[in-house]
Amino acid sequence: MRISVRLTGLLAGVLLASGAAGGPLRVEAAPPELVVTSTGVDPLRQPDLQVRARNGHWLGRERWPEHGVVHRSDRFGEVGDKRRYAARVVNAGFEGERYRLIGRAGGGGWSVRYWHDGRNLTRALVDGMRTPRLIPGQSWALTVVVRRTAQAPDGTERRVWVRARSIVDVTRHDRIAVELRAR
Repeated sequence: MRISVRLTGLLAGVLLASGAAGGPLRVEAAPPELVVTSTGVDPLRQPDLQVRARNGHWLGRERWPEHGVVHRSDRFGEVGDKRRYAARVVNAGFEGERYRLIGRAGGGGWSVRYWHDGRNLTRALVDGMRTPRLIPGQSWALTVVVRRTAQAPDGTERRVWVRARSIVDVTRHDRIAVELRAR
């Protein structure tokens, strides 16, 4: 598809548009002509998963998808040691959206629990749950609580991850990961 438009002024800012089939469009500005072509990538829908660093910054921000990337790594000393990780999914797209979240279950000597506003959502998140509808820029927070159990001898490692996927466009997704190590 190709659409040409003649402009009579300066082009400023960004134009977002949707194609006839709901697909995205790429805008090339060459005043006084504006040429729009279909790109096949939908910038309107993008989950952005983030985990808070020790210094307070958000890791994974505006970087998607990050396959194989470990955003945080922690050593757990004694059995019973516990860590809390603040995480969030942000609607980095340009339309309201609900996202499907899936979190890795505990196991291998590690207890993993997922919390939102004081509610334990572990079973729902491990099975796959939907966030409420988020407007662009809005976030939905969760806390990941990890505890080393007696079944995790020294040297035991586990990677805990959370994945988010657009419900409307399943090609748009993101993930965060935290690596755990028993001393």
